Amino acid sequence: MTISYEEALQTLQSMFSPQGYTQQQLDTILRHHGGHMENTVECILVHGDGAPAELIGRLTSSTGGGSSNVAVAAATAAVNNIDADEELARQLAAEDRRSNAATTNNGNTNYARTTTNNAAAAAARRQQLQDQRRPMASTVSAPKSPPRQQPPPQQQQQAPAGTKGRGTYTTLPPDFLRIPGRNYPTSTTTTTTTATTTPITTTTTTTTTSTSTATTTTPSSKVTVRIVIETPYDPTQVSWKVKIGSTNIATGKASTMTSTNSGYETFVDLDAGITYKFVVIDNNSIKDTLWEVWRGSNVLADGDCNCRKIVRYFTL
Repeated sequence: MTISYEEALQTLQSMFSPQGYTQQQLDTILRHHGGHMENTVECILVHGDGAPAELIGRLTSSTGGGSSNVAVAAATAAVNNIDADEELARQLAAEDRRSNAATTNNGNTNYARTTTNNAAAAAARRQQLQDQRRPMASTVSAPKSPPRQQPPPQQQQQAPAGTKGRGTYTTLPPDFLRIPGRNYPTSTTTTTTTATTTPITTTTTTTTTSTSTATTTTPSSKVTVRIVIETPYDPTQVSWKVKIGSTNIATGKASTMTSTNSGYETFVDLDAGITYKFVVIDNNSIKDTLWEVWRGSNVLADGDCNCRKIVRYFTL
């Protein structure tokens, strides 16, 4: 990820101001390395607990004459030849110092991104948070469909007076001859009377139709998902959206969510069986936002938003 010179200088200040480095000294070191952020950080870490003025003096003295290229090449080679264990130990020590200094500075941020190649560390931190939240996750079950109302039993009535022949007068149920799943604005009740006029072969059928109003309701299945946002910076600058295509289904900001020990969280009811698009937007100058979408104890989608906008998809 490419950042501006001013953002790089602000990042260096947040990392090394507790060690006594001023903005002017950090600017001198960054310019000495040609604006290369990673080489600047490694140069300061190699200097260790020494005074900042000593590092400035050493870099200034190495810039004159033909020996400057040799000195810079030697310093770069020394940095590149440090083994992984020593570099990790220095990074952990630097993070401890920054964490202690941030605690005494009225709740300033307790960590900062040291290099742009920390994807593995972010993934490990996200997995640890998921393992902590998993036992506390609640399982949401889909609502049960209401039992279907049984039609009233058929009633047998006596044939009206004056009807010729013999037979049983029958009233059919309201949903007789209906196609399941279709909505009908009206319902039709068909009453059929069969009478035999002669004992031989003649059959006469009389059909009477009456109309009444009926309403059919199809229950929908809802699923509750939990959205978790973690940011060490301004939560008002971090927003999220749940979308279907280009339509917003639910939106919010981290600052309007419920604050917990591990970040900010909220709950959203969504329809089951649909693929949703989840969007996270981070407008902070330094972007380091972790986010997750949970269904019960299962993670539907998660990620580390180290850019302004990130989009992921999940299906319920």
